[in-house]
Amino acid sequence: MARFPSAFVPGGTVTAGNSCFDADAASAVVITSLERARQLGAADGLLVLGCDTAGVDPELLGLGASVAARRLLAGLDLEPAELDLVEFNEAFASQTLACLEALGVEPERANLDGGALALGHAYGASGAVLVTRLLAQARRIAEDQPGRESLALAMISIAGGMGTAAMFQYSQLQGN
Repeated sequence: MARFPSAFVPGGTVTAGNSCFDADAASAVVITSLERARQLGAADGLLVLGCDTAGVDPELLGLGASVAARRLLAGLDLEPAELDLVEFNEAFASQTLACLEALGVEPERANLDGGALALGHAYGASGAVLVTRLLAQARRIAEDQPGRESLALAMISIAGGMGTAAMFQYSQLQGN
């Protein structure tokens, strides 16, 4: 890692070695009413419980998502320990750790299938990729624990100190 120059400031710790790489990816998310999803024959899905967007000092690059997530959880009267699944768009390793720590989520509970540091950052699809990963993980939990309606949080930080968080609950749609 020492051979990589710092990315933003001389002597800084963010380098190409601990940053995500650009990647090609595609993802599709259908947002509709519960009634319409059932009419279309969707077997399951993620119900949107809420979302929030927050801004922090732009010098605190990448931390906006944790502020948005804290506010979202408070508004839903939830604690981080109640989350079954967490997906965070990892731009930089240090940013990821700082956001998860600020939220009170252990790193081993986030990005269970790997995040942008491992898989790459598909800029145009990042939000949809987070949601489809959460759905896939929630389906696996439901297979092991039938009837389990996992709580799932997606977080993404944006340039300039902004960040967004969205809370979902997995649900079987047919037969309910």
